[in-house]
Amino acid sequence: MLVALATAFKATVAIRRKAHDRACHEEVRLQQSVSMNEAGQESSVTSFRAGNELIGSEAALTYGDFIFSSRGRGCLTRSPRFSLAKGVHLIKVQGENFGLSGLDDSFFEIFDAAGGRRYEQSLLAGISHDQKTLASFIYTSPENEGDLEICISVPEGTNIRIDAIEIHQTRYMHDFSILNKSYRKDLIWTVALYRSWCRFTEIKHPFYIVVPEDDQSIFIDAFTAEMENGRISRFPNILSEEWVLASTNIEPSPEMSGWHIQQLIKLCFSKLKIAANYLTMDSTMLFTKKFDYSSLLHDGSIYTAAAPISKFDFFDQLRNNNENGWLDGKIVNISDSFNRICTVMENHTASTNAYISCTGMFNSDLSAELDAFAHSRGVNGFVGLIQIAPYEFAWYGEFVYSQKRSRFIPHDPHLMTLAQSAEQAEMIDRCEFITHNHHFGVMLQLPAADLCDPESLYKAIAEGRLR
Repeated sequence: MLVALATAFKATVAIRRKAHDRACHEEVRLQQSVSMNEAGQESSVTSFRAGNELIGSEAALTYGDFIFSSRGRGCLTRSPRFSLAKGVHLIKVQGENFGLSGLDDSFFEIFDAAGGRRYEQSLLAGISHDQKTLASFIYTSPENEGDLEICISVPEGTNIRIDAIEIHQTRYMHDFSILNKSYRKDLIWTVALYRSWCRFTEIKHPFYIVVPEDDQSIFIDAFTAEMENGRISRFPNILSEEWVLASTNIEPSPEMSGWHIQQLIKLCFSKLKIAANYLTMDSTMLFTKKFDYSSLLHDGSIYTAAAPISKFDFFDQLRNNNENGWLDGKIVNISDSFNRICTVMENHTASTNAYISCTGMFNSDLSAELDAFAHSRGVNGFVGLIQIAPYEFAWYGEFVYSQKRSRFIPHDPHLMTLAQSAEQAEMIDRCEFITHNHHFGVMLQLPAADLCDPESLYKAIAEGRLR
């Protein structure tokens, strides 16, 4: 499976035209060193240095130990032939970009000996905020591979510098990331959310936005404008939902709606090897105070969003409130949905948890184990679970609670203070709405979300009038 730190634009549609040849280099012995990965284990590092192993091609200008784009179109540089062991590999393109122009059409590719493309990602998709790194990618080798070659190609007008390419084995690229699943109708809310994230968090934490492929250019244009106007200082990683699903070998059933796809994305993000832990957020949320990621950790793993409750009390409350939900494609009382989730997860005790929220805390190892557990019980992984009952947080939480109890540390599912009513929307407009001290910000749901303006809301937060 091939995965990367960001989307391959149009990866599942047509193969792009590339303006470089397929000339091969002879395989060379690579320079190697040893480094410490995130788990504190040693791993070998393969380095290709500009001016040495990396040689400028038709779209390059080489000056000593640096390769610059010449503003022309074509291949910028190729690596020598190399081998990779089975496993997950972090690939860093070290260098610098001198503007975003052309990065969405600049590509990092890996070819095999026959010229077959094994991997393709745009440089903008893999953009990194590490001072020395231009872009980063994750490549997973299903087996030992040899005779591979890297090529970086650019369109006209691209202005970048390449210093080196480094490859080393890892488990995950990041310890933590944010994941936001969005659509063009929520663009202005997503922009406001990201602004607030940049304002209240450290730069080392990445922010991933997953959108339908047809919406990508709209989001790229919007965030480019944000950068050019000085409203943000770093660009988010934007992935297409089609790429995420293809990269994790997830095939939604034809009857699945966008709501179902959204839940699949939140689950299968774990299999991309991007982050060991991640927090999912809806677009109609904004941070109002400093985000402290460490407060969500217990012994290095993220908490599980859960509120303990007895099954009898929980299900009885849902029945009395006439709360409806989905089960096997039919509308039922949602207590039946949650009871089935308990059954599939083999929870035969009298206790369960309330897991539903707009923020989901996921550990990638546990989420991937949930997929494997479902397959072992005759269910088609994440797809089969969502077909039974479309409640991703409940599936994940109940799995950790029932099958991985030693790693189940419950945490209040709500990390943001809810504003839902028209009265609360008016309070927000008057800057009289106050978030709880233990929350990181505000989350809006209908009808309040339709009554509030995200631009005005962010301005009030930035000016300190709303906390």
